[in-house]
Amino acid sequence: MTLSKTPEINLCQVFEPDNTEPDTTILEKAADFLKQRFNGYMTMTSIHASSISDAILECARKNHSEAIILGASQEGMLQQVMHGNIPASISKSSEQTVILVRGYL
Repeated sequence: MTLSKTPEINLCQVFEPDNTEPDTTILEKAADFLKQRFNGYMTMTSIHASSISDAILECARKNHSEAIILGASQEGMLQQVMHGNIPASISKSSEQTVILVRGYL
């Protein structure tokens, strides 16, 4: 972000298609955290999609993003089998730089 004169952050969170009233608490907390540390333009978007990977890739494409930063979940092996490895899927299909951030274990 320091390389750009007008940095932008587009925060998004993907929800199930049938989730009509999603809980955006995590998205709002992330925005509040970044607002205290970032002096630039920021948007928040809730996306309803059946494929998390496809939704993130489409969001990055629409916003002409230069990088995608993903927060890694602590999901177990069963969840990865059911949903696939989302960061791997995104990094394989993305034209942008993909950065995976993991919390303290």
